[in-house]
Amino acid sequence: LGGALSTIFSFYAACDRRFTSLGPVRTFTFAAPRVGDDNFRAAYERLEATGRLRHCRFSNIKDIVPLTPTFSVSKMRMGPWYKHVGLQVKLHQTTGLGKLQIMKNVDCSYPRDKHWTRECLRALGTGNNFLFNLTTLKGFGRNHSLSEHQKRLNFLYQYRRQLLESELKGDKKRRMKSMEEYYRIKGGIGFAPDIVEEKRKMNMDLGERGKRVVKRMVLVVLVVSAIFVQVHVFVLVGSHFVDMRENFCRGGGGWELVCGRIETERSSSGTRTLYPNSFPISAPTPSTGAGPPVAQSLSDFISSLVSHANGGESGGGANNATAV
Repeated sequence: LGGALSTIFSFYAACDRRFTSLGPVRTFTFAAPRVGDDNFRAAYERLEATGRLRHCRFSNIKDIVPLTPTFSVSKMRMGPWYKHVGLQVKLHQTTGLGKLQIMKNVDCSYPRDKHWTRECLRALGTGNNFLFNLTTLKGFGRNHSLSEHQKRLNFLYQYRRQLLESELKGDKKRRMKSMEEYYRIKGGIGFAPDIVEEKRKMNMDLGERGKRVVKRMVLVVLVVSAIFVQVHVFVLVGSHFVDMRENFCRGGGGWELVCGRIETERSSSGTRTLYPNSFPISAPTPSTGAGPPVAQSLSDFISSLVSHANGGESGGGANNATAV
């Protein structure tokens, strides 16, 4: 009865601005039964969404009082179904499966999805199923007592705090949260300043992430561009050297003359052409003491160049060679 009256009074107090001028009306109930239908729940959630009301409803597992009443009866006909309001925190037993559930997380819920299929699944669940929570009279008296609620709530707090200090240290997602944080997580409900601040932080995080992504993309583009430029330079330099060699060897350059001269000196018979476009160079004659062999060979080489330039006129070529 106390939990039901607290729920109803919190609703009326949240509608009066004398109680909400300094903040929302905060209500904490233990083993509270259902007190209204869908219309009452809609009005209650409207007060929660506007930041005028916060309700945390604690209930023990194996306690059937929070599961009643189920529906109303009017003139021998079934009336509307009763609905719970507020943020529900289920307190599990301190041993066995209950301890494992506490180790996993705090069993907190808020009915955001109002579809009838979700309502049926919640009604058939182990925590909300009337038949599953039936127990003996002694067990009913123990599970519904305030001392049992205090025992389980204190165990939940101490056990979760020890886990966070040892096994779950550094796990921000499983840390202990406030009622406002659970309202925001489970019900998507928060105060307007809190929501604005959260959106601002989210935008800042997105901006920082965007900056990091842009920096990484620029770095990748610069590295790829540098590699491309290096490869392009190597290709251009290599092709330039190849073109230079071809021009020297096939275009009448000095390299062709040197190559032709070396081949001619290596040849022991007559005239030999190294490249198709090169001109014939006469083989050197043995030295007869008219000068050093190297100078004589160089003179013959220059005579051949001049004769080739004059169109094969040997006479003029010899005179020009002498002049050179």
